[in-house]
Amino acid sequence: MATPAEARAELCRLRREIARIEGRPAEDDRMAVDGDTPGGGIARLAFGIPPLDAALGGGLACAALHEIRTAETREGAAGAGFAAACLIRLTAQAGRRPILWIGTEESCREAGRLHAPGLLALGLDPALIVSVVTERPADALWAFEAGLACRGLAAAVCELRRGADIDLTETRRCALRAHEAGVTGFLLRFGAAPEPTAAETRWRLGFAPAGPVGLYAAGVGRPAWRVEIEKNRAGRTGAHILEWNAHERRFETPAGHAADAHPVALAAPPFDRSDRPAGEGFRRAS
Repeated sequence: MATPAEARAELCRLRREIARIEGRPAEDDRMAVDGDTPGGGIARLAFGIPPLDAALGGGLACAALHEIRTAETREGAAGAGFAAACLIRLTAQAGRRPILWIGTEESCREAGRLHAPGLLALGLDPALIVSVVTERPADALWAFEAGLACRGLAAAVCELRRGADIDLTETRRCALRAHEAGVTGFLLRFGAAPEPTAAETRWRLGFAPAGPVGLYAAGVGRPAWRVEIEKNRAGRTGAHILEWNAHERRFETPAGHAADAHPVALAAPPFDRSDRPAGEGFRRAS
């Protein structure tokens, strides 16, 4: 028997299919409310991918702090692109409220700055972006916390590069501000190892091969990512391959890829020690 989260995800998929047939915007772009969450309903943004939405308890929790990290700085565009795709779906129901996007000089130098034509190609109106660049990571985190406390924003994003000092207490304050003001926060960490934070979820982002668009096999396909949920307070972790359809502003599972690479719950990697055993391996007893 399907769980409530799986039933909601399937309902969103059916509504999207009906909307596509009728030629109108997909209804599952709205923020679905998870009424089964203890302590009251939590607004959740459905991805439209049933296995992923089920793992997240119905979708990405809004008015919460989420962490997106990449193992290498060069993968920063993957993390920023995935965050932008999430923001496109979020702002579709946020009344075109602005988005605060904060970066440091170092992160912008290593991973690049926001590019208005590129945002338009993804489907995000650059007029909604309020861009802030600071010299120090501490200033970026201060601006991030202030933005999360501003009820006039739809979301706040903070980019930090490897080596930036992140205090657990500070992320707790950010999570509290997001919850109180109803602003969704994305903490982007480029070339960073997993560290303890107060984020609702932590995602590891990487590039995935772009598939063909329709019957046209040549040329550049749609943006695609390999996303791995490393931490999830709703329960399950796991890896997924996602593709972004900018024309219809929705996530899809590329043809030929499993929707869920890990169908069972996985333990998050330890942050205070290696996940590999010491030594060179086992030796045969003599």
